[in-house]
Amino acid sequence: MTTQSPLKERAILVDFDGGFYEWHRRDRKVERSVAATAGVRPDVGRYIKNIFYGRDQTLVAIRRVVQDTRAASHDMTMPWNPGQRLLLNLNFINHKRLITDANNRLEELTEQLEDEWDDMIRDAETNLGSLHVAENYPTLLQVKRNIYVRATPFPLSDHHDVRLEADEEFVDEIRKEVMANQAKLYSDAVYSAWERLYDVIANAHANVNKQRHRNERFRDEWVDRIKALAPILKGLNIDGDARLDEMADRIKDLSWVIDESGGSCRPRSQAVKNRVNDIYDTLSAIYRPMQAEREEAASV
Repeated sequence: MTTQSPLKERAILVDFDGGFYEWHRRDRKVERSVAATAGVRPDVGRYIKNIFYGRDQTLVAIRRVVQDTRAASHDMTMPWNPGQRLLLNLNFINHKRLITDANNRLEELTEQLEDEWDDMIRDAETNLGSLHVAENYPTLLQVKRNIYVRATPFPLSDHHDVRLEADEEFVDEIRKEVMANQAKLYSDAVYSAWERLYDVIANAHANVNKQRHRNERFRDEWVDRIKALAPILKGLNIDGDARLDEMADRIKDLSWVIDESGGSCRPRSQAVKNRVNDIYDTLSAIYRPMQAEREEAASV
């Protein structure tokens, strides 16, 4: 573990927020009709309709951008305060690029939505038939107001930043509480990086060692998780742990070997399997004692 500058000089807090227009609506009229036919109360079930059925492709694409960006922002950061996550300096540029690219893509999709809007409104009446309710449909401006991605930065403070015009003894007590809280947040952030790494590698380990039938389709979702984690893992190393940096290098090497194997780990790729198993064995020896210690502390 290396000597480092104070955390507040190496990190900021970010509050991610993103939105999209939700185009599914509850239809109580249908619920009452179905309930009457079945002889039950209307609240037995719900009927949710797609008010842009057959014309919602651009709305789906917008939602995917927002959701994918939220997930990627979460992966680049660590838990801290409610609503705020810790972003280390090594991931500053990656995170900034993520938000910029997302907003550029949303701008393109919003322009596409503008071009399609009149046809979407017209086709909705045809596509929904008797389920069409004109009051369900917003204006284009209302929809656009709901489409956004942003990450608001906040400075990270510590007990040295507690300055109150109050009795010094009282201020000291507040500082001690802040220090204790910061220590807990710091510990949770450190653990979260190891926990995320273990989750990805354990999933990879299970997949490469799974016995498969001859014609069983190989699922390589874990490969995407490996390749997504490789470039950001060092940026999650809050306390400069050399072991985590070593793991980051080994994950990058694994990602390279996967590419050399054709982009995915087929059961016949022994080189990939060997690396996954070696990483898993080393990581387990580090992570499992951490996990046991936290579980024991939580039970006290």
